[in-house]
Amino acid sequence: MKNILIALAILLSVNSHALDMDEIKMTLKNITVKVIGKDFAAKFFGEESPSMDLPAIPKIVADATSTEIYKKKKEKVTLNLTEEQKSEYNVSYINELIMATREVKANRDELGKWYNTLSQGATREGVYRAMVLDDYYRRLENYNDSPSRAVVDFAIPFMDRYVNQKVSEKTLAALNLYSIKRLITEKALDIADTYLVEDKDEDFYRWYSVLSSDLAKNYPIWSNKLRAQVNPQAHLAWAKKVPNQYVKSEIIIKMHTLFNNLQKRSTN
Repeated sequence: MKNILIALAILLSVNSHALDMDEIKMTLKNITVKVIGKDFAAKFFGEESPSMDLPAIPKIVADATSTEIYKKKKEKVTLNLTEEQKSEYNVSYINELIMATREVKANRDELGKWYNTLSQGATREGVYRAMVLDDYYRRLENYNDSPSRAVVDFAIPFMDRYVNQKVSEKTLAALNLYSIKRLITEKALDIADTYLVEDKDEDFYRWYSVLSSDLAKNYPIWSNKLRAQVNPQAHLAWAKKVPNQYVKSEIIIKMHTLFNNLQKRSTN
């Protein structure tokens, strides 16, 4: 029986060059369920991951990112980190953020600049928003770099499902990749901020967990073990035990990294 399944997998991979290995596995699993049954499919491919419902998407609050609001609303979770650990995490975040947003490695000057900004009390989200509004990123947005078909095909349903807003293909076609990355990530952060401002923290965690699970299942590009986790409960457990700024920094990194991958996928 195993040899039959392997033969089918090889056949699928030969005849469907557009499929990646995860898609081949899912197709093969569906065939196995129909032909042999769910029990055998579960033994051979593993059990399905638990599902989680997406919470109601809020209407974005106009002043959700107001600094005055965040002076009143403090983090519910803090991490007991040494200064050395904080430094390591900050350096890691800045390196990853620059690579995700600009697609280049951070040089010493840029690393020092943004590290000092974080060390002086800026939030992770604040550093991101400043980074995509600086002259460097503005130049990137002026490149003649039209979005790929894969970028458009992701952006439209993402905005509909996770932001509850419609965006047209025509609108996206008028923007380049860097503008799309910034604008859609900012919308995602606005949703996160609205949940938090309205004291709907649980809904925020669920929204993030469903999103993270969907990205892991539909786009298996993640080298980080947690990011590759398809079980939304794993993302939920993590989100609840770290500061909200860490969760929001994950949204930023995931969105920019995915858009980079989708653009390259269409040009390779």
